[in-house]
Amino acid sequence: MRLLAGLLVALLLAVTPALAQDKPLRGVALVIGQSDYANLPDLRNPANDGRDMTRLLLGLGFGVTQIADGDGEALAKAVALFVDDAAMADVALVYYSGHGIEAGGQNYLVPVDGDLSTPELAGETLMPVARLLDDLAKAVPVTILLLDACRSDAFPPGTLIQPPGEAAPVEAQPAGLGELRGPTVIARPGVPENSLGMVIGFAAAPGQPALDGAPGEPNSPYAAALLKHLGAGGYSFGDVMTMVSEEVYLKTRARQLPWVNSSLRRILSFGAPLAEGDADEAAIRTGRRSLLLTMASVPQGNRSMIEAVAAQEQVPLDALFGMLEALGVDTADPSQLQAQLEEGALRVRKLSEQPRLDVDLGADVDRLVALADTAESEGAFREALDFRMRAVDAASTTQTDAQKLQLAALSVKAGDASWTLFEMQQAVDYYDRAAALADGLDADRHFEYLKFKADALAAIGEYKGDNAAYDEAITLYDAVMTYLDGQPDDDVWADAANDFGNALARYGERREELDYLEGARSAYEEVLDIWTHEAMPIDWARVQNNLGNVLASLAERQGQELNLYYMARSAFRAALEEWTREAQPLNWARAQNNLGTVLRVVGQIEKDEASLDEAIAAFELALQEWTQHRSPYDWAMVNSNLGNALTDLGTMQDDRAKVEAGIAAYGRALEEWTRERVPLQWATVQNNIGATYATLGRGLDGEDSLAALRRAVKAYGLCLEERTQDRDPWNWALTNYNLGLVLTDIAGRVEGTGELEAAVAAYRLSLEIYGQDSAPTDWADVQDVMGWALAMLGYRTENAEMLRQARAHMEAAYDFYRGQDGARGYFEERLGQIDTWLATVS
Repeated sequence: MRLLAGLLVALLLAVTPALAQDKPLRGVALVIGQSDYANLPDLRNPANDGRDMTRLLLGLGFGVTQIADGDGEALAKAVALFVDDAAMADVALVYYSGHGIEAGGQNYLVPVDGDLSTPELAGETLMPVARLLDDLAKAVPVTILLLDACRSDAFPPGTLIQPPGEAAPVEAQPAGLGELRGPTVIARPGVPENSLGMVIGFAAAPGQPALDGAPGEPNSPYAAALLKHLGAGGYSFGDVMTMVSEEVYLKTRARQLPWVNSSLRRILSFGAPLAEGDADEAAIRTGRRSLLLTMASVPQGNRSMIEAVAAQEQVPLDALFGMLEALGVDTADPSQLQAQLEEGALRVRKLSEQPRLDVDLGADVDRLVALADTAESEGAFREALDFRMRAVDAASTTQTDAQKLQLAALSVKAGDASWTLFEMQQAVDYYDRAAALADGLDADRHFEYLKFKADALAAIGEYKGDNAAYDEAITLYDAVMTYLDGQPDDDVWADAANDFGNALARYGERREELDYLEGARSAYEEVLDIWTHEAMPIDWARVQNNLGNVLASLAERQGQELNLYYMARSAFRAALEEWTREAQPLNWARAQNNLGTVLRVVGQIEKDEASLDEAIAAFELALQEWTQHRSPYDWAMVNSNLGNALTDLGTMQDDRAKVEAGIAAYGRALEEWTRERVPLQWATVQNNIGATYATLGRGLDGEDSLAALRRAVKAYGLCLEERTQDRDPWNWALTNYNLGLVLTDIAGRVEGTGELEAAVAAYRLSLEIYGQDSAPTDWADVQDVMGWALAMLGYRTENAEMLRQARAHMEAAYDFYRGQDGARGYFEERLGQIDTWLATVS
């Protein structure tokens, strides 16, 4: 019997002397690898898995019995001897690699001579897992069973198994093993009281098949993960199994996620770390393991979003999870996650795009670059950045021009790695250093690196709200575009112009002048002359979507300019010609949502039911890919947009059912846009619910009208709890204005002054933002409605001074709108009514 070096049980309660904390545990292992089957398809890797697991477990101090291609007799004999041997041990570990099957709630291991030709032969030749667990639970305090089974469709539907002694056969499941529960085994008669429980690890979740490994890979994904992490020192065994599960998930691109059922009543750990090479290589392993443990807490909905982005953008899952782990991103906030993922996928691709120059900078630099590449492939982004920074430092004494250009390339890599972690100023500094090194040596590279610097500065402007960074970026883009205008490579020019357009568009959203948005529009239109539909279809679609967004922004900023909305609509439809659901599912959904948004505005302006119907259809299409499971944040956004379109159409058609459907869509949006996670988005939906009930109430009579209007007041009130003046001043003012309107509507239907007093208070709040100079139209609208609310209140309270104040507000509004169609009749009627009330109360 060998001592299990370093394997300890951290005791929470007193146990038998044989398990004292300071005494190494005695461990035995049974390793079974079944590849060469007589009656079933052969498996490629179990022989390798068994051999490699044996080597690992021997190194960890287990006494190991290995069985390769065991038939029923050999397996039964080996298991019986192993159970006897386990009676003298503290820990018994069984690793099984081969075919497995579930039938009637029981799992079975399949000997290489297993015969499923009849139910009776199947029952006689298969080995029940439960019996093995029973025997081990009675013999040894701790049992670990690792099942790397059920790797092929070896058992067609209708396969029957009749266990000995059973009256009737049961049907085998076509894929996957069933859930085994350790506690039920431990609780059985004959299990010693000092049993500390068991761990049952499945290579795949219950009912799901496990993979045998891609061609050329020597081990199954599960075995490879065990070999990589089982010997990790300093981690609890539970953490080790978590790392194994997440490793398999990453390496199979989410096709396989192992599952563990543990009933251990103590904390099992490998307390003595094995020697794991030099410090740098150990840092990568530690970074990888930190990533895997962090991943386990990512919510399933966000995990699905990461999977979808990785698949569409063709970047490794490791990279996206690694970036988020290194950033410390709060994955409970879907809006933050969404933004980081979209930017992160772009940056991850950038890491592999920059070519290396074949210039010798020394063995130390080469080693650090190789370590950085490995760390990035393992998702250890903090460690990768450290290696790239060290490589730049190690190469800083270069002398020749070729070496300086090589150092510039290394600096760009360090800048890319910095950007991946959103260390934006550091990225700017590295790109600036690279541009300076290339200046005078290679003009193409010099301006390429200046463009990278401009990209990073624009990102600082976007993420940190730094207008000075945007201004510097635009100056650099101008210099880069001036140089590229004289160069022959149109694709390079188009790529730079598209990024320039993106920076102008984002900056333009926060600037009052339209020059930036117009500049973005011009940039995109020129790019489309180069990236044509025929030559660059996917890039052409991306630019069409960008152009549609900037045209829609210009249309909104220019007073709902219909022609610009028409052009945006055409651009989104063009994008959808190449952003198909099959090829670009997430981008297809994005373009559908963008198209629906524009169609909804067109429908509102033109009172066009057909456009609203098209908008609703576009939103419903977007929801086919932006599902709640895959993209919960986007799913909520589209449901909010769908609610807007449905309520618009329902109001236009006086169709209560469509309005109710819109309200239901808002309710779905609130399932993901919760107040805790995204308070401002939650507030937006509450505002929209308020607007819907306000419109509904104005079209009803009696108590139904009052009930709807009061629901609007409640929704607006909820909105204002999060949409505060300091957080979102303009929308705060708008919601207060809308709240005042509804309260005034209610006041017209009931007696008393409470609603009118609250309405006037809401209007006064909106005027804290709507100034006569800063927002003259909004200011005039508030003067109008507040004047009328004050007039009603003054009349009901017989307050002549209040009526005179009301008249002053109304006259201010009239002065603003004087000369516009309908203004004279409207205001003279209102002013006349106020004069009549004044005469009554004076």
